[in-house]
Amino acid sequence: MLELARAREPDVEFRQGDVSRLTEADASVDGVTIGFGLRNLVNRDAALREMRRVLRPGGRLVVLEFAPPTGPLMAAYRFYLGRVMPAVVRLSSTKESNAYRYLAETVSNFPQPAALARDLEAIGFEVEVQRMTIGIVAFHVAVRRD
Repeated sequence: MLELARAREPDVEFRQGDVSRLTEADASVDGVTIGFGLRNLVNRDAALREMRRVLRPGGRLVVLEFAPPTGPLMAAYRFYLGRVMPAVVRLSSTKESNAYRYLAETVSNFPQPAALARDLEAIGFEVEVQRMTIGIVAFHVAVRRD
């Protein structure tokens, strides 16, 4: 993905890093992104604070993550994610079925987009949230205040 980003935006410097221990100096970068990884962190709050630390005031944190849908879709989504997808994967490969069980657990235990937005606001961001793909994906754009 980084190679594709670099090819599409050659004037932007893209780096990969551990969001719990970024090597950049305080307030030194314009943007931080994380896609489908925030729900896997042991200490999400510490990582969010670390990402905020390296952002300049006005810098953007962009988070793309699965989000449990609300309302009537929730039961169908949980059934699909927890039962149907692992069963289909087991038919093709026994190695991958545990990964899909893990996916179902992490998505179910991840906070709703509004709750994540409140967490981001509490540590100094202004946040906009957009739900996509019939609500199962959330896109948070958080701008560092200061």
